[in-house]
Amino acid sequence: MKNMFVLAIGAARETMVFKVNVVGGVLALIMFYGLQFMFFDVINTFVAVEGDEWLLLFFMTFSVGSLMVDFFGASITAFFGHVVQGRADALLVRPVSLFSMVLLRESKFTYAVVALLIVVAFLVSRVGAEALLFESWTHVVLYFFCLMAGVVASICFLLGVNSIAFITQRELPVDFIHSELSSFGVVPSGFYPTSVFSMLMVFLPMIVFASVAMEALYEGMTWLVCAYFFTVLVLMMATRRVVATLFDSFDSVGG
Repeated sequence: MKNMFVLAIGAARETMVFKVNVVGGVLALIMFYGLQFMFFDVINTFVAVEGDEWLLLFFMTFSVGSLMVDFFGASITAFFGHVVQGRADALLVRPVSLFSMVLLRESKFTYAVVALLIVVAFLVSRVGAEALLFESWTHVVLYFFCLMAGVVASICFLLGVNSIAFITQRELPVDFIHSELSSFGVVPSGFYPTSVFSMLMVFLPMIVFASVAMEALYEGMTWLVCAYFFTVLVLMMATRRVVATLFDSFDSVGG
């Protein structure tokens, strides 16, 4: 845990070296998600009954989850870039666990800042106040666990597909693939047929995390939420085993 904290602080300090870039990145992300929020707000006025802010809560959930995935995803992409370029040996000899190194060494501080700002805005807004005041606290806690499970599912996807680099020694556009797939997550579950949604939850659980989190917030521990937790747990264990196995058999580029 101490090593993870040190790596995260080191990544933040490295990012803060270029303060103008940090400020510009934060402002750009705020504008990007702010415009999307305005779009969802307009749609919400047409499809929701008065006082129902489900769609806005859904978008906030999706935004925070996506930003946290980007926070870790930047480090994952950078690490496997070092692997295929033959520069990972200097990193792997350090007395830090593999997964801590992969997830945090080059994480992007700006994404975490914007995610925190959205959470704060959510908590002080009318939308957030209604969600926290009128829903059960157990539902709220379960909601945040679903949000974290969605982040874990995306990290597993990034790690699993990127780990192919241990075999092929070629860098894949995994971040682009993940981004394109995750764009389907901005569509609520009600737009998918039940069979399609079930398939997505089993094979691509990072796409449906926002819908499952909203289910947990409004309905509590339903069969859908239980199935989602089980799916992510199995995915996490399988990903850890596969990545660790490929890592153990890896003998540097060309080895």
